[in-house]
This record gives sequence, structure tokens and C-alpha cells, in this order.
Amino acid sequence: MVKYATVGNLTIDEVLLSDGSRGSHQCGGNCLYAAVGARIWSDSVGIVSLAGTDFPREWLSRVCASGIDIQGISDLPQSHGMRAGFVYDADGERMTLEDGATGRGEYEKYPHEWEEWLLHTPSADQFPSAYAGAVGVHFAPTPVQAQEALVGALRHPGRCLTLDSPWWDSASGRYEPHRELLASLDALLPSKAEVRVFYRAPMNPVDAVRALGQLGPAAVVVKIGADGSLVYNPRLDTVSHVPAYLCTAVDPTGAGDAFCGGFLVGLIESGDPVEAARYGTVSASFVVEGFGSLYALQVTRREAEARLLSLRAQTV
Repeated sequence: MVKYATVGNLTIDEVLLSDGSRGSHQCGGNCLYAAVGARIWSDSVGIVSLAGTDFPREWLSRVCASGIDIQGISDLPQSHGMRAGFVYDADGERMTLEDGATGRGEYEKYPHEWEEWLLHTPSADQFPSAYAGAVGVHFAPTPVQAQEALVGALRHPGRCLTLDSPWWDSASGRYEPHRELLASLDALLPSKAEVRVFYRAPMNPVDAVRALGQLGPAAVVVKIGADGSLVYNPRLDTVSHVPAYLCTAVDPTGAGDAFCGGFLVGLIESGDPVEAARYGTVSASFVVEGFGSLYALQVTRREAEARLLSLRAQTV
């Protein structure tokens, strides 16, 4: 039985770092990085996504060999259109290569981009029956129409649901929150960049995490890159800071998604969103130490628990 499932997209990535280092033809995807982050803490993780005809099957074989269940990855009968290029500055800040000339935010899409994204996003009927007993499901960034359908169909008493952004429709220019969607979540997990796109302006992370908490989710975590994350508990009206784990970062791609996967397991295991953020932070710290999602597949539980112990002493 799969205990934890991640839902979203697979991508073929090109990465360019500020020092000129390049990661070419990397196995990527928001739900895959999230699954890797969850697998660091659990041996019962599955992925729900779509793979085009030219998405390398040897990558999926390696994912499967690591213990991550891939029966939720359905075939898309066409070339894989989700190909992403990322370039990073010296501070590790990212923008998509195709957006470099326009300065558009990463999640601000044109209508045709939104349609392509929808095409590569799984539907609820592609959620395998073998995952029916999943106690936790993380929804990686997908168009809000898909999110609403997926969350609505997979909502189940006793099942924990977490969601990354976007929860708005930038292709139509509508940025209002979908409150019914957000109110059904156990945690909302955007990055500071995604918050900036949603509010259409820079926003203090503490103000952002509190504002998002008023939209209905049981917990809100804003990922703030090298500064770690802020965790807001609306019930207690508390904001906690979980620092990043100090490591040698090579490629920041997928760090936020891996955080979400680790967070999902941590939230179910501990019931505490702050402890869950520590789990997520540890997952992200391993993923950034190499190129691509496959890098962290060999991380051991003992290694993860050592980093978790260190983080517990630093949280405020």
C-alpha cells in the first residue's frame, strides 16, 4: 500500500548556474522532487503524473528501483512538452530561461502555456486504486482548475492534503484566491516568489504567511530560500522560523518541492507543522547537493535523522 502520494508534473530540465556550471537533460518535475523528498522519510511513496513518449523510461526505472511506486504515472501519447530551463544568479534566485527577456514571474502563464500545463497534469481518475489508502497526498503546482478537481475528488476523512501554488489563474489575469480549495487543506506551502506573484508585489514574509492563513488552510508555510521557512499556525496565531540546513548547495532546482514531500510525511508522523517543516528542510538539503531529482535517491534514513536532530536545536 502507498501511504504518501505526490501529484503533479514531470519535466525534462536544463539548469545553468551563475558560475557557468550546467546540468543538461536532467530528470525533473515538481511531483517527482516531492516524492524524492518524501521517500527520504518513508518507504511507502507513490507518484501520480503523466509521461510523454520521449520522457526517458530509464529515469523512471531508477525511480522505481529506489522504492518509489510509479504505477500512478500514465502514458501521454505524444512528445513530452514539459521542458524547463532554469538559470540561477549568485544568490540562488531563479527565473525560467524563456522568461528572461520578459521578466514575467515563473507562474505567470500565457493562455497557451496554461493549456499545455493542463495537458500534462493528471486527472483524478488517473489516481491508482492501489493508492486509495494513502493517508497523505501532496499536490504540486498545477493549474487551479486541475487542483480544484483533484482536491475535490481525493478529499477523504482522515487524509492529509497539502498544496503548493498556484491557486490562481494567471492566464486569465484572475488572482483572487479559491477559498473553498484553500479551506480544505491541511497545509498551504508557497515560496516567497509565488507569494510575490499572487499579491502582485513584494510582501514581508511574516505578513504574507499571516495573510494566507486567513484564507482557510489549517497551516501555512512560506519557503524563503536560503533563509529557511516561516510556519504559521492560524489556530494558535503563531509564526515560527525554521532555518535552512547548512550544506554545500550545487543545484537549487526542486528544493521547494522536496521540502513539500518531506513536510507531508513530517506532518502526518508528528502532527506538528513546525516539526514537519524540519522534515521538509532536511529533504531539501539533500536534493540541492547535486543536479537533478535522481541525485538524492540513495539518502539513508540515518543521514536524514542526523540533520533533523541538528535542526531541532535551531528553530525559534
